Amino acid sequence: MTQLYLNQLKTVNERARVEMIDPEGDENDPENYIVTNPDTKVPRAVTQNPNANDRYSDRYVEDGSYLRIKNIALGYALPKSIISKINASRLRVYINIQNLYTFTKYTGYDPEIGAFNQDPLLTGVDNGRYPTSRIFTLGLNLEF
Repeated sequence: MTQLYLNQLKTVNERARVEMIDPEGDENDPENYIVTNPDTKVPRAVTQNPNANDRYSDRYVEDGSYLRIKNIALGYALPKSIISKINASRLRVYINIQNLYTFTKYTGYDPEIGAFNQDPLLTGVDNGRYPTSRIFTLGLNLEF
């Protein structure tokens, strides 16, 4: 049984919606219903799922290509004329940023989805893996 409260994609908000044509009419008559957004490609939400809309299909296949700025490191070594005043031989300030930005049109959390529980049948299936975190590191190298 499909459970409607499970985590869903944002596109589910575009699912097919039906309304009764005559609210006073027979609610069991399929002729008394109309789809209010007939151009949608997302199936309607029902608990019994008579059309098996949750089966594996290409309905949610999308382009997962991406370009990621993976690692940036910037550093600056202060000139000896400045660092000699504090009796140091070298002073370097740096910042390192990992996973700064991902360019993609993929609608999931992260296009680098990996495999689910190391199951080869689920390679390439996005099961909501937590996205790669962005890490900022600020540092100082001081030599005496």
